[in-house]
Amino acid sequence: MRAQGKTALPRTHRNKHQVNWRQFRIKNLPLLLLVLVTLAAYVNAWPDSLTFDDKAFAASERFAGLGLSDALGFFTEDLWAASGASTGLYRPLLLVTIAMDAYVYGDWVAGYHLSNILLHLLVTLLVFGFIRHLLLVSGGQSPLSDQIAILAAAVFGVHPIHTEVVNSIFNRSGMLVSLGVVGGLWWFLRNVETKPLKAWGGLAAIYLLVLFCKETGAILPALAVAMLWIFTPGSWRIHLRKSLPVLWLLIPLGIYIGMRANALDVPSLTDALDVPALTDALDVPGVPDALDVPGVTDAAGTPETMQITSELDSRLSFAWERLLSMVESNLYFGWERLLPATRVWFESLKIIVWPHPLQLYHSGYSTKAWIAQVLQLALVIMAIVGFRQKRYGLIAGLAFFYIAMLPASRIIGETGALPHLAERYIYLPSVGLAIALAFGLKWLTQRFNLRTAMAAVLMALVILTPITWARNAEWASDVLLYESDYRQGSQQGRILHLLVGAHVRERNFSRATEICDRHAGEMKRMAQFSNRCGLAYGQVGRFDDAEQSFLLAMKKQKVVASIHTNLASMYLHLGRRSDAQKHFELAIAKEKNPAGREYRKSYMLMKLYPSDRARLLEAKTHLEHALQLQPQFVSARQLLQQLNNLLGSI
Repeated sequence: MRAQGKTALPRTHRNKHQVNWRQFRIKNLPLLLLVLVTLAAYVNAWPDSLTFDDKAFAASERFAGLGLSDALGFFTEDLWAASGASTGLYRPLLLVTIAMDAYVYGDWVAGYHLSNILLHLLVTLLVFGFIRHLLLVSGGQSPLSDQIAILAAAVFGVHPIHTEVVNSIFNRSGMLVSLGVVGGLWWFLRNVETKPLKAWGGLAAIYLLVLFCKETGAILPALAVAMLWIFTPGSWRIHLRKSLPVLWLLIPLGIYIGMRANALDVPSLTDALDVPALTDALDVPGVPDALDVPGVTDAAGTPETMQITSELDSRLSFAWERLLSMVESNLYFGWERLLPATRVWFESLKIIVWPHPLQLYHSGYSTKAWIAQVLQLALVIMAIVGFRQKRYGLIAGLAFFYIAMLPASRIIGETGALPHLAERYIYLPSVGLAIALAFGLKWLTQRFNLRTAMAAVLMALVILTPITWARNAEWASDVLLYESDYRQGSQQGRILHLLVGAHVRERNFSRATEICDRHAGEMKRMAQFSNRCGLAYGQVGRFDDAEQSFLLAMKKQKVVASIHTNLASMYLHLGRRSDAQKHFELAIAKEKNPAGREYRKSYMLMKLYPSDRARLLEAKTHLEHALQLQPQFVSARQLLQQLNNLLGSI
């Protein structure tokens, strides 16, 4: 008899709506391992502390009380505007992401670091997808493409060269740019052959967003054309025709340049690559060095020679002048920059292959220039030979690397701006080396087997991950970070003044003065170092040495407002009131930023007349004016709160 109840479904019909979990695990387990390996490398990269420039951007007061209209204001102001600065940096989407963190995490700054780690993980996953696509289009539907792409992406994910960008909240802009560039290129290459309008249109939208994250995203069109020529079929005429729509990317570039010119007082793309640590000012509590960055000028006004008939004409003329000024100042080309650029390229390649030493600022190069040039030329020749033999990995990787390195190379830019090396510049270019690695692993797999490639990558991961952990630990505090650079031999340039400033903030005055005494000769050359040594000497009662340090700094520094304020504060402490007032007034006169000038006027009145209500009310007027000029001026808001408390106690 036929069994009673529901009729059993045929096996084929029963399995139609069921998930094949075994196949799912086999397909996704490697991707899960990529996620775990990347997260494991940065497991100690989210301390509940702020380091380096993050103090100016992730401190709780930076975004306190901001609303939607304030977030939109990020698109109309300098990146460092909240510090009262005009630095020529324009990265509004970076500020938007940090403001979102502030809304979600509040005072829990470890959350900001956690966001950075997750951003790096997302970039790593995009690198996997992008490399996998390149492997597929260049070698057919190989069943090993997924595994090879995951191996190459894993090396990218754990690489110690990325620790600065991952650990620094401010430098997450490098990850945001990489997110847009890698994702945009993947989108572009997937659609350009079958749906070119969709490919170029999507890339244009992504390009605008990338530019709002960081200026270095300007290289995206060049990368798109390079990948198009390498990975799509056709003659050079066909490739040229396919590349012509890149001109449409001038539209988002024009929008960006126009908005940038309207927002900034100092139009400079090259300065954006290397602004000093602006949060290390110690002259007045809460006053950043951003007010005294060498070369940063006052907010430009309409030239007196312009005859204007309406406010609209004035604004349009002013915006046009600033736009022309920005273009002119960033199109300088000098042959003298090529040699330093080749050395920066080689050193960047070298520390990707062998990441030691890891430093904020690499002050010297260990390889002779001619050796660096010969080795790079050999790499390029090998890449061209491989391309002619339809092996695209090396030429694609090198093209990506060198194009992405162009902004840091400063071959085109302001007069006097020479190339130099900082690890945050290498985050996006290192994607090119991941591409080359993937194709190298593909060759290794074909020559031997997948296990050989896996063994090589496993060995690399075992070596690189502990180095990443160690560098993460150093990023937990300014003192640890700067002392590490100092021990590695970086004992000149910015690291000295950063190190002394960090020790003064931590009240390690004996260590600060020890460094100043050991490198006393550098004070004659470096104004910022001399300035900070003056602060350190003053804290231990060596007032003669402090005075000499401040006076020496004034001789070298072009913009000396903060130095005058430091000296004035010391004179006031010593009872030399007339000398103090003189230097307070000089600080005001030397201050180039209008909001900063109002701030310094208020600070002088508060210091000289702490019990005079009329003077304190005058100081309050100056602070209110400073906040009218720059509503996000954090130091002015803080000082205004102190002033209100002082007025309330009188």
